[in-house]
Amino acid sequence: PVWLSFSLLENDVVELHSGEKLEEALEEIMGRFPGLVEGLFLNCCSPKSITAGLPVLIEIGKKHGVSVFGAYANRFAPLLKSADEIERRFRADVHVRKTIDIPEEEYLEHVKTWIGLGCSIV
Repeated sequence: PVWLSFSLLENDVVELHSGEKLEEALEEIMGRFPGLVEGLFLNCCSPKSITAGLPVLIEIGKKHGVSVFGAYANRFAPLLKSADEIERRFRADVHVRKTIDIPEEEYLEHVKTWIGLGCSIV
């Protein structure tokens, strides 16, 4: 069995850093490897992005027999907005994220939502 995790852009479209929509990437992977994926996760992005992406991840995962879902977000505030911005910043070799921590209480509220949506690993 395979567990896969994805990181999302900090936008409202639920896209991967490559610019693909999460839904399209999941359908492609699940179609190519039926029955192989046991766990799906979102990580290394803001709690807000994970909360937006989990319904898509869980719906498609369940449709394909995935039984384990999880999330682990960054606690620092996001800065990047698009794949183009990421590419520009990495090429320029600059720091790509702010270092302002998200309050623990705010993070906890997201975690409760993720558990309510069906995550067992948070």
